[in-house]
Amino acid sequence: MKLLSNLRILFMIAAASFMLVSCGEDGLGGGGVDGGGKTPLSLSVTSLSETTVAIGEAFTVNLIAELGDDSLRTIQVFEDDLTIADFSRISYGGDPAASNPVLLLGESKGSVDVDVSVIAHTEVGTRTYTFTVTDDLGDSESRSIEITTVGTPPALTLNGPTTLDLDPSTLNNISLTGVRGSGAISSIGVAIDGSMDSFDDLAFAGVDFTSNPQLIGGDLAEGFDATPLTFRAPAMDGSYVYTITVTDEFGLESNVEFTVNVVAATPLEVLNGVLFNAGGPAGTGGLDMDNGMSTGSTDEAAEIKDQGIDSDGNWLQLIAPANDSRLYFITPGENGISENFTFASIDSKETLAGLVGSGLEVSQSGTVTAGDIFVVERAGTNYAFQVAEVNVIQADNSDNYVLNIVK
Repeated sequence: MKLLSNLRILFMIAAASFMLVSCGEDGLGGGGVDGGGKTPLSLSVTSLSETTVAIGEAFTVNLIAELGDDSLRTIQVFEDDLTIADFSRISYGGDPAASNPVLLLGESKGSVDVDVSVIAHTEVGTRTYTFTVTDDLGDSESRSIEITTVGTPPALTLNGPTTLDLDPSTLNNISLTGVRGSGAISSIGVAIDGSMDSFDDLAFAGVDFTSNPQLIGGDLAEGFDATPLTFRAPAMDGSYVYTITVTDEFGLESNVEFTVNVVAATPLEVLNGVLFNAGGPAGTGGLDMDNGMSTGSTDEAAEIKDQGIDSDGNWLQLIAPANDSRLYFITPGENGISENFTFASIDSKETLAGLVGSGLEVSQSGTVTAGDIFVVERAGTNYAFQVAEVNVIQADNSDNYVLNIVK
Protein backbone atom coordinates (compact mmCIF):
# COMPACT_ATOMS: atom_id res chain seq x y z
CA MET A 1 0.00 0.00 0.00
CA LYS A 2 0.99 3.65 -0.27
CA LEU A 3 1.73 5.32 3.08
CA LEU A 4 1.85 8.79 1.54
CA SER A 5 0.03 8.47 -1.79
CA ASN A 6 0.78 11.98 -3.02
CA LEU A 7 4.54 11.54 -2.58
CA ARG A 8 4.65 7.75 -3.13
CA ILE A 9 6.90 7.46 -0.05
CA LEU A 10 7.09 4.12 1.76
CA PHE A 11 8.93 3.86 5.06
CA MET A 12 11.06 1.10 6.47
CA ILE A 13 13.84 0.06 9.07
CA ALA A 14 16.03 -3.00 9.71
CA ALA A 15 16.30 -5.62 12.53
CA ALA A 16 14.68 -6.24 15.99
CA SER A 17 11.68 -7.46 17.88
CA PHE A 18 9.43 -6.38 20.61
CA MET A 19 6.91 -6.78 23.32
CA LEU A 20 3.38 -5.59 22.56
CA VAL A 21 1.73 -3.23 24.98
CA SER A 22 -1.61 -1.48 24.38
CA CYS A 23 -1.82 2.27 24.67
CA GLY A 24 -4.34 1.88 27.42
CA GLU A 25 -1.70 -0.03 29.40
CA ASP A 26 1.21 2.35 28.80
CA GLY A 27 -0.70 5.61 28.90
CA LEU A 28 0.30 6.65 25.37
CA GLY A 29 -3.19 6.26 23.77
CA GLY A 30 -6.75 5.03 24.18
CA GLY A 31 -8.77 2.25 22.62
CA GLY A 32 -12.00 0.30 22.71
CA VAL A 33 -15.56 1.46 22.08
CA ASP A 34 -16.46 4.76 23.73
CA GLY A 35 -19.68 5.50 25.60
CA GLY A 36 -21.32 6.82 22.42
CA GLY A 37 -20.66 3.58 20.52
CA LYS A 38 -17.75 4.96 18.47
CA THR A 39 -15.66 2.32 16.70
CA PRO A 40 -11.98 3.02 17.42
CA LEU A 41 -9.09 2.50 15.04
CA SER A 42 -7.25 -0.79 15.41
CA LEU A 43 -3.47 -1.25 15.57
CA SER A 44 -1.21 -4.27 15.62
CA VAL A 45 2.57 -4.54 15.48
CA THR A 46 4.34 -7.75 14.54
CA SER A 47 8.04 -8.37 15.14
CA LEU A 48 10.16 -8.97 12.06
CA SER A 49 13.58 -8.93 13.77
CA GLU A 50 15.37 -9.61 17.05
CA THR A 51 14.79 -7.74 20.30
CA THR A 52 18.53 -7.76 20.97
CA VAL A 53 20.63 -5.88 18.43
CA ALA A 54 24.06 -4.31 18.19
CA ILE A 55 24.34 -0.70 19.27
CA GLY A 56 23.33 1.60 16.44
CA GLU A 57 21.82 -1.28 14.44
CA ALA A 58 18.32 -1.10 12.98
CA PHE A 59 15.38 -3.24 14.04
CA THR A 60 12.17 -3.74 12.04
CA VAL A 61 8.51 -4.29 12.91
CA ASN A 62 5.39 -4.64 10.76
CA LEU A 63 2.73 -2.08 11.63
CA ILE A 64 -0.94 -2.65 10.62
CA ALA A 65 -3.57 0.02 11.35
CA GLU A 66 -7.25 0.12 10.32
CA LEU A 67 -9.50 3.16 10.65
CA GLY A 68 -12.47 3.19 12.97
CA ASP A 69 -15.14 5.84 12.52
CA ASP A 70 -12.51 8.42 11.63
CA SER A 71 -9.69 8.48 9.07
CA LEU A 72 -6.11 7.77 10.09
CA ARG A 73 -3.95 10.88 10.37
CA THR A 74 -0.37 10.26 11.68
CA ILE A 75 2.17 7.68 12.76
CA GLN A 76 4.64 8.68 15.46
CA VAL A 77 7.60 6.81 16.94
CA PHE A 78 8.80 7.33 20.54
CA GLU A 79 11.92 6.25 22.42
CA ASP A 80 11.39 5.96 26.17
CA ASP A 81 8.25 8.16 25.86
CA LEU A 82 10.11 10.88 23.95
CA THR A 83 9.50 11.60 20.28
CA ILE A 84 12.51 10.59 18.20
CA ALA A 85 13.59 14.02 17.02
CA ASP A 86 16.21 12.67 14.63
CA PHE A 87 13.71 11.23 12.16
CA SER A 88 16.54 10.10 9.89
CA ARG A 89 16.65 7.09 12.25
CA ILE A 90 13.20 6.04 10.98
CA SER A 91 12.16 4.57 7.64
CA TYR A 92 8.90 3.15 6.28
CA GLY A 93 8.90 0.43 3.67
CA GLY A 94 12.56 1.18 2.96
CA ASP A 95 12.14 4.93 2.44
CA PRO A 96 13.48 7.47 4.96
CA ALA A 97 10.92 9.30 7.05
CA ALA A 98 10.38 12.95 6.17
CA SER A 99 9.23 13.82 9.69
CA ASN A 100 8.14 12.33 13.02
CA PRO A 101 5.18 12.18 13.29
CA VAL A 102 4.52 11.46 9.63
CA LEU A 103 1.26 12.62 8.02
CA LEU A 104 -0.86 9.94 6.35
CA LEU A 105 -2.38 10.80 2.97
CA GLY A 106 -4.57 9.16 0.33
CA GLU A 107 -5.15 5.42 0.69
CA SER A 108 -3.05 5.31 3.85
CA LYS A 109 -5.76 7.28 5.69
CA GLY A 110 -7.97 4.22 5.46
CA SER A 111 -5.44 1.53 6.32
CA VAL A 112 -1.72 1.05 6.82
CA ASP A 113 0.34 -2.13 6.45
CA VAL A 114 4.03 -1.21 6.43
CA ASP A 115 7.43 -2.39 7.71
CA VAL A 116 8.84 0.24 10.04
CA SER A 117 12.58 0.28 10.75
CA VAL A 118 14.26 2.24 13.54
CA ILE A 119 17.96 2.66 14.21
CA ALA A 120 18.45 1.62 17.85
CA HIS A 121 20.18 3.68 20.50
CA THR A 122 23.97 3.81 20.61
CA GLU A 123 24.41 2.96 24.29
CA VAL A 124 24.38 -0.51 25.78
CA GLY A 125 21.07 -1.16 27.53
CA THR A 126 17.32 -1.57 27.09
CA ARG A 127 14.92 1.11 25.85
CA THR A 128 11.22 1.08 25.02
CA TYR A 129 10.10 2.04 21.51
CA THR A 130 6.43 2.98 21.05
CA PHE A 131 4.49 3.27 17.77
CA THR A 132 1.39 5.45 17.91
CA VAL A 133 -1.28 5.90 15.22
CA THR A 134 -3.68 8.87 15.62
CA ASP A 135 -6.94 9.55 13.73
CA ASP A 136 -8.41 12.86 12.57
CA LEU A 137 -10.24 13.42 15.87
CA GLY A 138 -7.06 12.82 17.93
CA ASP A 139 -7.89 9.35 19.17
CA SER A 140 -4.88 7.05 19.15
CA GLU A 141 -3.65 3.52 19.63
CA SER A 142 -0.08 2.61 20.67
CA ARG A 143 2.05 -0.51 20.84
CA SER A 144 5.48 -0.76 22.46
CA ILE A 145 8.52 -3.00 22.16
CA GLU A 146 11.66 -3.28 24.28
CA ILE A 147 14.96 -3.29 22.42
CA THR A 148 18.20 -4.30 24.15
CA THR A 149 21.50 -3.22 22.60
CA VAL A 150 24.76 -5.06 23.03
CA GLY A 151 28.26 -4.18 21.84
CA THR A 152 31.80 -5.51 21.71
CA PRO A 153 34.21 -3.41 23.78
CA PRO A 154 37.73 -2.67 22.58
CA ALA A 155 40.40 -5.15 23.68
CA LEU A 156 43.49 -3.81 25.47
CA THR A 157 46.67 -5.83 26.06
CA LEU A 158 49.76 -5.00 28.10
CA ASN A 159 52.87 -6.28 26.33
CA GLY A 160 55.28 -7.04 29.12
CA PRO A 161 55.49 -7.77 32.86
CA THR A 162 52.66 -6.83 35.21
CA THR A 163 55.05 -5.88 38.01
CA LEU A 164 57.73 -3.23 37.58
CA ASP A 165 60.42 -2.31 40.10
CA LEU A 166 61.34 1.31 39.38
CA ASP A 167 63.48 4.04 40.83
CA PRO A 168 61.63 7.09 42.16
CA SER A 169 60.60 9.80 39.67
CA THR A 170 62.03 8.00 36.63
CA LEU A 171 60.40 8.14 33.18
CA ASN A 172 59.32 4.74 31.90
CA ASN A 173 57.45 3.21 28.98
CA ILE A 174 55.03 0.32 28.77
CA SER A 175 53.84 -1.23 25.50
CA LEU A 176 50.10 -1.46 24.73
CA THR A 177 48.10 -3.14 21.98
CA GLY A 178 44.47 -2.14 21.37
CA VAL A 179 41.90 -3.76 19.09
CA ARG A 180 38.69 -1.87 18.32
CA GLY A 181 35.34 -3.49 19.01
CA SER A 182 31.95 -2.15 17.98
CA GLY A 183 33.15 1.43 17.90
CA ALA A 184 36.25 3.47 17.23
CA ILE A 185 38.57 3.93 20.22
CA SER A 186 38.11 7.48 21.48
CA SER A 187 40.20 7.90 24.63
CA ILE A 188 42.83 6.44 26.93
CA GLY A 189 43.11 7.12 30.65
CA VAL A 190 45.62 6.34 33.40
CA ALA A 191 44.61 5.85 37.03
CA ILE A 192 47.07 5.41 39.90
CA ASP A 193 45.46 3.64 42.84
CA GLY A 194 42.10 4.63 41.36
CA SER A 195 42.89 8.33 40.94
CA MET A 196 43.03 10.05 37.55
CA ASP A 197 43.70 13.53 38.94
CA SER A 198 47.04 14.09 37.25
CA PHE A 199 48.28 13.86 33.68
CA ASP A 200 51.77 15.31 34.17
CA ASP A 201 54.47 13.40 32.26
CA LEU A 202 51.91 11.10 30.61
CA ALA A 203 52.20 10.51 26.86
CA PHE A 204 50.71 8.02 24.42
CA ALA A 205 52.30 7.26 21.04
CA GLY A 206 54.66 10.17 21.72
CA VAL A 207 51.85 12.70 22.24
CA ASP A 208 51.65 14.38 25.66
CA PHE A 209 48.40 14.14 27.60
CA THR A 210 46.51 17.42 27.93
CA SER A 211 43.74 15.76 29.95
CA ASN A 212 43.10 12.46 31.66
CA PRO A 213 41.47 10.56 29.96
CA GLN A 214 43.17 11.77 26.80
CA LEU A 215 41.25 11.87 23.53
CA ILE A 216 42.83 9.91 20.69
CA GLY A 217 41.94 9.80 17.03
CA GLY A 218 43.31 9.20 13.57
CA ASP A 219 44.71 5.75 12.93
CA LEU A 220 44.88 5.02 16.67
CA ALA A 221 41.07 5.06 16.82
CA GLU A 222 41.04 1.94 14.65
CA GLY A 223 43.50 0.12 16.92
CA PHE A 224 47.21 0.15 17.73
CA ASP A 225 50.02 -2.35 18.18
CA ALA A 226 52.99 -2.22 20.61
CA THR A 227 52.42 1.49 21.14
CA PRO A 228 54.28 3.15 24.03
CA LEU A 229 52.61 4.82 26.98
CA THR A 230 55.05 7.00 28.91
CA PHE A 231 54.70 7.73 32.61
CA ARG A 232 56.84 8.98 35.48
CA ALA A 233 57.19 6.73 38.52
CA PRO A 234 56.01 8.19 41.84
CA ALA A 235 58.58 10.02 43.95
CA MET A 236 57.80 8.18 47.18
CA ASP A 237 58.62 4.60 48.10
CA GLY A 238 55.67 2.25 47.90
CA SER A 239 53.58 -0.06 45.75
CA TYR A 240 51.19 1.52 43.23
CA VAL A 241 48.51 -0.04 41.03
CA TYR A 242 48.23 1.51 37.56
CA THR A 243 45.00 1.00 35.60
CA ILE A 244 45.01 1.84 31.88
CA THR A 245 41.55 2.19 30.30
CA VAL A 246 40.56 2.65 26.67
CA THR A 247 37.01 3.75 25.84
CA ASP A 248 35.25 3.67 22.49
CA GLU A 249 32.76 6.04 20.91
CA PHE A 250 29.84 4.15 22.48
CA GLY A 251 31.24 4.24 26.00
CA LEU A 252 32.42 0.62 25.97
CA GLU A 253 35.78 0.16 27.63
CA SER A 254 38.59 -2.23 28.43
CA ASN A 255 41.47 -1.95 30.88
CA VAL A 256 44.70 -3.53 32.03
CA GLU A 257 46.51 -3.24 35.34
CA PHE A 258 50.11 -3.42 36.43
CA THR A 259 51.92 -2.77 39.70
CA VAL A 260 54.81 -0.36 40.16
CA ASN A 261 57.06 -0.93 43.15
CA VAL A 262 59.11 2.17 43.90
CA VAL A 263 62.23 1.61 45.98
CA ALA A 264 64.57 4.50 46.65
CA ALA A 265 68.16 3.69 45.73
CA THR A 266 70.41 3.03 48.74
CA PRO A 267 73.53 5.22 48.61
CA LEU A 268 76.89 3.53 48.34
CA GLU A 269 79.74 3.89 50.78
CA VAL A 270 82.83 5.16 48.96
CA LEU A 271 86.40 4.64 50.18
CA ASN A 272 89.95 4.09 48.96
CA GLY A 273 92.42 1.39 49.80
CA VAL A 274 95.93 0.22 49.02
CA LEU A 275 96.64 -3.46 48.46
CA PHE A 276 100.32 -4.26 48.81
CA ASN A 277 102.50 -6.98 47.31
CA ALA A 278 102.11 -10.06 49.47
CA GLY A 279 105.85 -10.63 49.05
CA GLY A 280 106.57 -7.52 51.07
CA PRO A 281 106.84 -7.06 54.83
CA ALA A 282 104.77 -9.25 57.14
CA GLY A 283 101.19 -8.06 57.64
CA THR A 284 100.74 -6.91 54.07
CA GLY A 285 99.18 -8.50 51.01
CA GLY A 286 95.54 -8.44 52.13
CA LEU A 287 92.84 -5.75 52.14
CA ASP A 288 89.87 -5.27 54.45
CA MET A 289 87.34 -3.79 52.04
CA ASP A 290 85.06 -2.66 54.86
CA ASN A 291 87.48 0.09 55.81
CA GLY A 292 90.14 0.10 53.08
CA MET A 293 92.87 -0.92 55.53
CA SER A 294 95.78 -3.16 54.55
CA THR A 295 96.07 -6.50 56.38
CA GLY A 296 98.03 -9.65 56.08
CA SER A 297 97.11 -11.90 53.18
CA THR A 298 95.93 -14.58 55.64
CA ASP A 299 94.09 -12.18 57.96
CA GLU A 300 90.41 -13.11 58.50
CA ALA A 301 89.39 -9.49 57.83
CA ALA A 302 90.67 -9.56 54.26
CA GLU A 303 88.24 -9.93 51.31
CA ILE A 304 90.99 -9.89 48.67
CA LYS A 305 94.70 -10.62 48.66
CA ASP A 306 97.73 -10.18 46.44
CA GLN A 307 99.45 -13.31 45.13
CA GLY A 308 103.00 -12.19 45.89
CA ILE A 309 106.12 -12.81 43.84
CA ASP A 310 107.51 -15.57 41.61
CA SER A 311 110.59 -17.69 42.27
CA ASP A 312 112.78 -14.97 40.83
CA GLY A 313 111.39 -12.35 43.17
CA ASN A 314 109.28 -10.63 40.51
CA TRP A 315 105.85 -9.28 41.52
CA LEU A 316 103.17 -11.45 39.94
CA GLN A 317 100.64 -8.58 39.88
CA LEU A 318 97.72 -10.97 40.53
CA ILE A 319 94.71 -10.63 42.87
CA ALA A 320 92.64 -13.46 44.41
CA PRO A 321 89.60 -13.67 46.71
CA ALA A 322 90.24 -14.33 50.41
CA ASN A 323 88.28 -16.01 53.20
CA ASP A 324 85.52 -17.55 51.07
CA SER A 325 84.92 -14.35 49.12
CA ARG A 326 83.87 -14.56 45.46
CA LEU A 327 85.67 -12.43 42.90
CA TYR A 328 84.19 -11.37 39.53
CA PHE A 329 86.16 -9.68 36.78
CA ILE A 330 83.97 -7.16 34.98
CA THR A 331 84.38 -6.57 31.24
CA PRO A 332 81.86 -4.29 29.46
CA GLY A 333 79.91 -6.19 26.82
CA GLU A 334 80.76 -9.65 28.21
CA ASN A 335 79.19 -12.15 30.62
CA GLY A 336 75.96 -10.22 31.15
CA ILE A 337 77.57 -6.80 31.45
CA SER A 338 76.31 -3.92 29.30
CA GLU A 339 78.74 -2.69 26.68
CA ASN A 340 78.19 0.83 28.03
CA PHE A 341 79.09 -0.15 31.58
CA THR A 342 81.62 1.94 33.54
CA PHE A 343 82.59 1.96 37.19
CA ALA A 344 80.41 5.05 37.55
CA SER A 345 77.43 2.91 36.50
CA ILE A 346 77.48 1.43 40.01
CA ASP A 347 75.32 4.15 41.56
CA SER A 348 73.52 2.33 44.39
CA LYS A 349 73.67 -0.72 46.58
CA GLU A 350 70.88 -2.19 44.46
CA THR A 351 72.92 -1.78 41.28
CA LEU A 352 75.93 -3.30 42.98
CA ALA A 353 73.91 -6.30 44.17
CA GLY A 354 72.69 -6.81 40.61
CA LEU A 355 76.29 -7.25 39.42
CA VAL A 356 76.97 -10.20 41.71
CA GLY A 357 76.94 -13.29 39.51
CA SER A 358 77.65 -11.26 36.39
CA GLY A 359 81.08 -10.88 34.86
CA LEU A 360 83.64 -13.67 34.97
CA GLU A 361 84.05 -15.39 38.33
CA VAL A 362 87.76 -16.06 38.96
CA SER A 363 89.82 -17.74 41.62
CA GLN A 364 92.71 -15.54 40.53
CA SER A 365 92.83 -12.53 38.24
CA GLY A 366 94.94 -12.10 35.18
CA THR A 367 97.70 -9.50 35.26
CA VAL A 368 96.13 -6.49 36.93
CA THR A 369 96.28 -3.16 35.11
CA ALA A 370 94.93 0.29 35.88
CA GLY A 371 91.23 0.57 35.00
CA ASP A 372 90.38 -3.04 35.79
CA ILE A 373 87.02 -3.48 37.58
CA PHE A 374 86.12 -6.26 40.02
CA VAL A 375 83.08 -7.17 42.11
CA VAL A 376 83.49 -9.02 45.40
CA GLU A 377 80.85 -10.83 47.47
CA ARG A 378 81.47 -12.16 50.95
CA ALA A 379 78.79 -13.55 53.25
CA GLY A 380 76.06 -11.41 51.70
CA THR A 381 78.05 -8.18 51.62
CA ASN A 382 78.89 -6.76 48.22
CA TYR A 383 81.87 -4.67 47.13
CA ALA A 384 83.26 -3.35 43.88
CA PHE A 385 86.60 -1.77 43.14
CA GLN A 386 88.42 -0.21 40.24
CA VAL A 387 92.19 -0.25 40.05
CA ALA A 388 93.25 3.41 39.95
CA GLU A 389 97.03 2.81 40.01
CA VAL A 390 99.45 -0.12 39.72
CA ASN A 391 102.72 0.95 41.35
CA VAL A 392 105.77 -1.21 40.65
CA ILE A 393 108.57 -0.45 43.09
CA GLN A 394 111.96 -1.68 41.86
CA ALA A 395 113.85 -1.10 45.08
CA ASP A 396 111.84 -3.51 47.25
CA ASN A 397 108.61 -5.46 47.44
CA SER A 398 106.42 -2.51 48.43
CA ASP A 399 104.63 -2.76 45.07
CA ASN A 400 100.94 -1.90 45.41
CA TYR A 401 97.57 -1.23 43.82
CA VAL A 402 95.58 1.87 44.67
CA LEU A 403 91.89 0.98 44.62
CA ASN A 404 88.66 2.98 44.46
CA ILE A 405 86.11 0.99 46.45
CA VAL A 406 82.30 1.10 46.79
CA LYS A 407 80.24 -1.06 49.11
